[in-house]
Amino acid sequence: MPKPLRGLAILAGVAAAWVAGHALLRPAGAQLTRITVPIARLPQALSGLTVLVISDLHVNSPKSRALDALDQLAGLRPDVLVAAGDLAEAGRWVSYVARRLAAIAPVFGSFAVWGNHDHFSWPEPGEPAWLGETARPLPAMRAALEQAGVHLLENAVARLTIRGAPLQVVGLNDVRAAPDDVERTFADTDGSMTTLVVVHSPDGAFELGTHRVDLVVCGHTHGGQIVPPMIGALRTATRCRLPKAHGLMHIDGRPVVVSAGIGTVGVPFRFGVPSEAVLIRLIRPDAAPAEGRAAVPAQGSTVDARTAGPPPGHAPLVS
Repeated sequence: MPKPLRGLAILAGVAAAWVAGHALLRPAGAQLTRITVPIARLPQALSGLTVLVISDLHVNSPKSRALDALDQLAGLRPDVLVAAGDLAEAGRWVSYVARRLAAIAPVFGSFAVWGNHDHFSWPEPGEPAWLGETARPLPAMRAALEQAGVHLLENAVARLTIRGAPLQVVGLNDVRAAPDDVERTFADTDGSMTTLVVVHSPDGAFELGTHRVDLVVCGHTHGGQIVPPMIGALRTATRCRLPKAHGLMHIDGRPVVVSAGIGTVGVPFRFGVPSEAVLIRLIRPDAAPAEGRAAVPAQGSTVDARTAGPPPGHAPLVS
């Protein structure tokens, strides 16, 4: 083999070993990323409210590492828990997820939306390949969530009263898998209330029009899942171009938090972006740094929207 080709082969082998080693040695759990978001019209009673975002578990067996990650979050007791879709790769695993979401023990309520992987599945090992993509048993999956106290929002609105202040949670269907009837859903909202929108893909954040929304939370992108150094995320699986693959960003002037999620799809590992659950803390813009309840101690990064810079623009993704 010529020396130049031998050198390239060695580099390729080193790179492959690096990727494999990273995959094999990654921790089974997920980091807890803490993000502080100031909300302009947040009632004083809601300042310090914590919202835990779980997304993209893709559970496919009782031994899934995503279930181990959820076990590590047991007893965390955020104020509100939202599961932003892609919970399981087959309907029968949803009950495993639901029990662990209940064990996190949110104080005021748990809510979920479906992701595109929740709606459809491919044949499992031992099933004939000709079955192709098949619809999931969504009613049974919904029942498993509801039995565990997780309220599924399919183009629906839930209202909470927390320390005397109202909060409404709007759950929208994933735009890739089911109709996201934004106008009909928002007809049931109260524009005077603090409004949290949960939708699986960040594409949904581009569909909100002029509706008054204080925060959008999403998943779907996996943060790119494979993020080579100096290159960045190779894809986000979104139709619209995002300011970045995950984290705190602004879309149409609204704060949007996109979780990198916990599980994997396609290849059974991540590179350059860890699994994460996201703990969001809502504050008033005039709040002192110490105001509100202290965030739950955990490993992971902390982002404060007050130092995140001006809202970046966006443009359609050219195919």
